[in-house]
Amino acid sequence: MRLRCLSMVCLGLVACGPELLETEAPPTEAPERQTTQQVGVGFEHGEALFTVTRTDTATEAPFTSFDQALPMPEGAVASDLEVLVDGQWRPADFLDAQVAAETWGDLTGPGEAAPRPLVLLERGEFSAVSLRAFGLAPGSTLTVRYRLRAPASYEAGELSTEYPDPEGASFELPLGTRAEPIVDPDSAVTTSTRLVTPAAAIADADARWAVAALGEDRALWRLELDVAARLGAVPARPTVVFAVDASHSEGAAGIAAQLELLPGYLAAVPDAEVEVVLYRRHAERLFGRFVSAAEVDGLLRAVSPARLAPGNGSNLDEACALAAQLLSSRAGVTRLVVMNDAQRRNGLTPEVALASMAALPADTVVHLVQRAEQAVDGLSEQRDDDDPLAPAVAAHGGMVLDVWGHAKDSGELERTLLGLVRPVRLDDLTVEAEGLELEVPGLLAEGQTLRQTAFAPAPPATVTVRGKVWAREVVRVLTVDPGLHERLPAIALGSSELGPQLTEQEERAAALAARAVSHQTSYLWAPAEAQPSVAGSLSGFGCSGGCDMGTSGTSSICGGFTTFGRPDPDYDHLLGALLEPAHQRCAALGDGSPSTLTLEATGDEVVDVTATGGTSEQRACLTEAAWLIRLGPDFKDHKSYQLTR
Repeated sequence: MRLRCLSMVCLGLVACGPELLETEAPPTEAPERQTTQQVGVGFEHGEALFTVTRTDTATEAPFTSFDQALPMPEGAVASDLEVLVDGQWRPADFLDAQVAAETWGDLTGPGEAAPRPLVLLERGEFSAVSLRAFGLAPGSTLTVRYRLRAPASYEAGELSTEYPDPEGASFELPLGTRAEPIVDPDSAVTTSTRLVTPAAAIADADARWAVAALGEDRALWRLELDVAARLGAVPARPTVVFAVDASHSEGAAGIAAQLELLPGYLAAVPDAEVEVVLYRRHAERLFGRFVSAAEVDGLLRAVSPARLAPGNGSNLDEACALAAQLLSSRAGVTRLVVMNDAQRRNGLTPEVALASMAALPADTVVHLVQRAEQAVDGLSEQRDDDDPLAPAVAAHGGMVLDVWGHAKDSGELERTLLGLVRPVRLDDLTVEAEGLELEVPGLLAEGQTLRQTAFAPAPPATVTVRGKVWAREVVRVLTVDPGLHERLPAIALGSSELGPQLTEQEERAAALAARAVSHQTSYLWAPAEAQPSVAGSLSGFGCSGGCDMGTSGTSSICGGFTTFGRPDPDYDHLLGALLEPAHQRCAALGDGSPSTLTLEATGDEVVDVTATGGTSEQRACLTEAAWLIRLGPDFKDHKSYQLTR
């Protein structure tokens, strides 16, 4: 048999009127629709905000319907659907998802009315958001607007997000925001766009805390901590004294390991003036004068080995006293970097060390470097506030730093020593939150961020964040931040980690608070006059072509979308919609008495047709029409259907 489909279940014989049955023209391969997107971008209160205006223009299909997964930044939620009607934006209804789905099903079902465009914004599969449209007439344009909000990433003083734009969106950017295309290196295709804007200025660290109740026994909390892009400036034309431990406990290798750090420090301050103090039992000047940073390397190479030979004693306090004397007469910025191996006499107490620095200018910053020559790959460092001399150093604004290993190159050396030239991180980070055990990193480098969100029965309304920038303590006592509190429901809904942990009740509460699309909520726009139409089917299919009659030579290409997780459609109504044109045509051959058509199908394939009642001509007409229909994917079971007209 040469039996092919009349149409997809979306439109069927409703769209295949007599004028189509009479033509043998082949179908066109025009695209179903053309789409443009304009995306307005903004950043506010730590989140990225998008206003997406999307225009779909139907092509030559009788009616166009589509189901489109929307481009969504990571963690984003969708809200505030509007449709442009007669030059005015008309808001969609924010509804319970089941109510919206049932209304959509009713309005996209078969009927006698003229089609009216319908729009549904709902949660799709795999956390996606789906935009569904129905009933676009040939050549018509549908313009919708919706909003997306997503947590913005913070890094180095900038907020950023990535917007996937497979359809080539154009962006409207506020002043200072830039768009950076991200290109797939294999295909050379732009897969997304990184949007970056300067964050608000931060003195050292900006912290926020918020709590949002989800039910009677559980709440959501979130901590955000952003460290300034730059915690301190490189001093201009500083005077620097390096005190080098030349004792026997260091040995020749240890002395050399200390001296090899100097170029890394001075790379950040090439305009510095420098002196080196060697200390054993006593302290002595190495150069005998302050020299330029550029001279240091050459002078060290020229030093007699005897000058650097290890000796007895490790009088760090005498070295500090000599350095203080040298720096006391210097104008401008002064720095003291004392190196040691922690092999100290018992009498070198913090009080003794601090007293030895008494002559230092008041604003001189002092650091103590514990130099260890360990066999490790590269150069490493770690702050050590437990060192007995840490209080004396902190009194002059500095810190104790353990440094071990050897740099693989000059770049690693410079990066490691930069933290002694200017502060580059927030150290000793702790968060005190009553009733919670927060796992936070011990430090955050400048420009880094901390974002933590979790559930708790009763999170506190106040938390305390502590840290140190060099010796300066940073303390933030945080109460609930209104802006972050308002964002929390959307953050929970958009999170691939938190979202699945929400109960149905919690998800509904979060969605209502954020007015966002979720499994429990959807946006539906339908004009007041919308009714089931001649373009409809109960599953909302749309057709983008004509009909393929097979034996008559007429062809059709129909398309649609499959609805997942929905109840089976009403097959009698669906089949009636498919056969309605045939019933009307065949009725003219009858005598007015009822006719019954029995159709058996295995899934979506017709396997038997019986017509009874009416005239023989009417039965023959109905039988031929039934054999030619294409049931479509909604017909899944082996069963029989019976229609009487």
